[in-house]
Amino acid sequence: MTAAWVRRQKAMTANLVSCVVSCYVAVALCSWGLAQANKETVQAWLTAYEKERQEIQQAGEERFARSWLQLADSYAQRARDAWQAGRWAEAELAILRARWILPSLPREWAGGVRRVFGSTKLRHGPAITALAYSPDGKYFATAGGDLTVRVWDASNGREVRSFVCDFRPSALAFAHTQPWLAVGGHSAVVRVWNVQNGQERWAEGLKIATGMGGKSLVLALAFAPHDRMLAVATSAQRVQVWQVDNTTRIFDLAGFNGPVHCVAYSGDGEYLAAGSSDGLVRVFQADKGALWRAFRANTGAIFALAFFPDKNRIAVAGQDSFVRVFDINRSQELTRLRASNSGTSALAASRDGQLLAAGAMLPETAIRIWRVADSSLVRTFRGHQHTIQGLAFDNSGRMLISAGQDGQIRLWELSTAQSSTDLVGHEGYVWTVAVHPDGRRIASGGADATVRIWTGQASEPLQVWKVHTAAVTAVAWSHDGKLLASASGDRTIRLLDAQSGQEKGRLEGHQGTVTCLAFHPNGKWLASGGADRKLVLWDISSGKPIRVLERYGSVVTGVAFVSGGNLLASSGGDQLVRVWHVPNLEEHRVLPGHRQTVTALAGTEQGDIIASADGEGQIFIWQLADTPRRYSLTGHTGPVSALAFSWDGKMLASAGADRIVRVWDRLSGTEVAQFVGHKDWVASVAFFPDNRRIVSCGVDRTLKIWELAGQEIVTNYGHLRGIRAVAVTPDGRRLLSGSLDTTIRVWDLASAEELATLTEHQDEITALACDASGKVFASADRSGTVRIWELPPPEAKNVLPRVRSTFQIRRNSVYLLAFTPDASQVALWLVTGADDKTLAVYDVKTGKALRTFPAHDRSVAVTCLSFSQDARFAAVGGQNGVVRLWDLQTGALLKTFSPFGTMVADLTFTHDNRWLVVANQQGQLQVRDYQADKAVYSWKAGARPLLGLAVDSQDKTVATWHEGGEIFVWELATGKQVASFRLAGLVTSLAFVGANQLVVGTANGTLYLLGW
Repeated sequence: MTAAWVRRQKAMTANLVSCVVSCYVAVALCSWGLAQANKETVQAWLTAYEKERQEIQQAGEERFARSWLQLADSYAQRARDAWQAGRWAEAELAILRARWILPSLPREWAGGVRRVFGSTKLRHGPAITALAYSPDGKYFATAGGDLTVRVWDASNGREVRSFVCDFRPSALAFAHTQPWLAVGGHSAVVRVWNVQNGQERWAEGLKIATGMGGKSLVLALAFAPHDRMLAVATSAQRVQVWQVDNTTRIFDLAGFNGPVHCVAYSGDGEYLAAGSSDGLVRVFQADKGALWRAFRANTGAIFALAFFPDKNRIAVAGQDSFVRVFDINRSQELTRLRASNSGTSALAASRDGQLLAAGAMLPETAIRIWRVADSSLVRTFRGHQHTIQGLAFDNSGRMLISAGQDGQIRLWELSTAQSSTDLVGHEGYVWTVAVHPDGRRIASGGADATVRIWTGQASEPLQVWKVHTAAVTAVAWSHDGKLLASASGDRTIRLLDAQSGQEKGRLEGHQGTVTCLAFHPNGKWLASGGADRKLVLWDISSGKPIRVLERYGSVVTGVAFVSGGNLLASSGGDQLVRVWHVPNLEEHRVLPGHRQTVTALAGTEQGDIIASADGEGQIFIWQLADTPRRYSLTGHTGPVSALAFSWDGKMLASAGADRIVRVWDRLSGTEVAQFVGHKDWVASVAFFPDNRRIVSCGVDRTLKIWELAGQEIVTNYGHLRGIRAVAVTPDGRRLLSGSLDTTIRVWDLASAEELATLTEHQDEITALACDASGKVFASADRSGTVRIWELPPPEAKNVLPRVRSTFQIRRNSVYLLAFTPDASQVALWLVTGADDKTLAVYDVKTGKALRTFPAHDRSVAVTCLSFSQDARFAAVGGQNGVVRLWDLQTGALLKTFSPFGTMVADLTFTHDNRWLVVANQQGQLQVRDYQADKAVYSWKAGARPLLGLAVDSQDKTVATWHEGGEIFVWELATGKQVASFRLAGLVTSLAFVGANQLVVGTANGTLYLLGW
């Protein structure tokens, strides 16, 4: 977009913008009555941070990624500075973030842990079934599908304690005055633990009366405010009330026409409310156990209810689309809030009763927060990938905790505060801004013909570079951060050294103002557009054009690389978005829809998403596919001149003539934040790499840095869900991990730094494998998509792996991969819902199946499978205890044997293809010479059920992992134990690094490097 275009439109919209800004300022500065920060509270939190930071130093900082520690330290320093200046609210928010971001040691710290990849905070594991927040605000607890209840410190997210159940827990409740946590679930026994000392209050628990058929599930629990009674809701269509002091059942409340899903006491303990599958809320007099009120509150089952502090109002939700608030004295509906068409599974009211939160079930999984006084929707949070199972406000009302069946625990910031850091120095309009990939520097350009470099901490520029003779209209950093490109009305593009500002190259060829720039991900090319109606792709090393479109048809207002740099999007005055193949600039697609000049453009480089905006304020989000899809974002009241995606592609920032910077959730299309403060037209916006801050600039000659409030407090580091696959490059320098969160992450093994997050897969990652050279790796997901990647050399910093080829295997998930030595073919284990017995060999380049054949007998379920190192052989273990050995080149069945006579738990080839190591679930290991068809020796490994095994690359040791997080390492030749470890979590994958280190993936998404 040209500076002249902004000046023309600016005058037309000035009066309208003034009115709009006034309205939005009133909204942005509203208060929800949040508790006020004070000097003493912030000082206590600063002291707590220092103590926690010292613990990390004593344990060894090298175990954690340095960038992760630096992020926490930066927030802590910001808190100290704000505290010194008397800005208590700002200091409180900063130290809150610092404590939650600071890495922590696992609760059961294994002595051999050398690196931690990802976070140990808020990582539970399989599906979370319940969440509870302690009334004193010290703890919150989660229950999971791993049969474990975990208790967390509510001030910093550290795990305090865990309790292992002998049943699947699905209901939790904290006592009000005692340190008790009640746990119920798929059992007729309710357990009560002391969260401070870990002791169980009653050895045998509370034995709940069973219903018809002798089975009863506990669906909900609630302590009365005085803690003398515990209400237990069951699937047996009743609520039992127990006297806590003497474990006596005092009431058995029946009459429900279906399972009772939720119970709650009023704040004074006078009433006990229960909601069931019949859609009725029943309110009992708590001290008498007598039914007082019953009213229909839902058209389907009721899954959640919450009392307000005044005890006469209750919120109810369930299978239909609404959350309803009732006056229980009159059994009258007061408010109806539209929540989710998929139904509501969780509710929470803030302690002061001003806010109400609701969590949705699949497929929506959103969290909505309303202001109760006027029924206005004030927040919509998205991030969970499955049904929300629990919600809880903290005592101050500043945070909301959520947990879901996706196994994720999330912490959301509810602040409405809005503040900015102003950067002042330009002597004219500021037209463009960009953030360095390290997040520490900002580049800006303006009408004063200067490029200015800012640190973001000081209000004055760090450097001022006078490199142009006319206004600077665009700036862009290269992906490795070494170059800064600047464009100008002087018709040139300058390539500047990022540190010194020294000119490293000059690109000349435009015959008018250069309006837009974008670096290609490979760092070798640069795209530019201009007022001369030219679109140019430049070779940076030579300074010459690779391709020039001389007659674009209009002024080029935006350029953006998408799809990993394979495509270039452009926009212009012809009201169209055009997509070109790179590097030839052959037209791939034209996207019509705008009715005025397209004034701004942005793209997600690793995805296929484009955002475009026009002079009417219309924003379109385009998803490129065989049939492109688009949806619109509405809210701006004038032309939009700036667009920018967050670095993770989940958010979009927009700004323009109405002076408001808006932030959108890309997936839902909802506005999640807006920033008011610019006094004139906003010309450019950019996200910081942490996705928490935005910088904007404009005609008022300022740059402003904004904090994203109302978002997740914890910056998620590493995988959010369980690890399914790990692979180590042959040189032992990098780690690949694939997760249920659909991402692949590349890690530096020496520093625990995350090098790349790959989001091309759309389903859970099920398999990873590196080729023998370490230059290529393959990935597969549950939908049957296989991708072949080119892995850049370790010294190529900030260069992402590139997809070399992709092929789809219909109706199959891929559970295991292996390359042939020349990486031309890949062996696969294919699984469908009905058949897990297919072996296949595919051509890597073409994606064509070369051979497929059944791995086992039709009637036998396959329990494990292993490919030899050269992908020549496949060994398949069955539930019937039989192992089959296949030649993958010919499809011939070579051997069949039964090593134990019981189910085979896992098996693996040694790297020299000499032996096959086989194990059963009872931990019996057998080393077998499969060519001679005889057992060499065997031994017993561990007492707990065995889950898997792996052999090191030198065939000296074998590792076994078991239930309970136990890992053992054995000498392969003797069966002698070499090392043992125990992690607090289910081990899901394991790989050797050399002969004396292991990488371990867990069900909670954290990876560890163990050594001995």
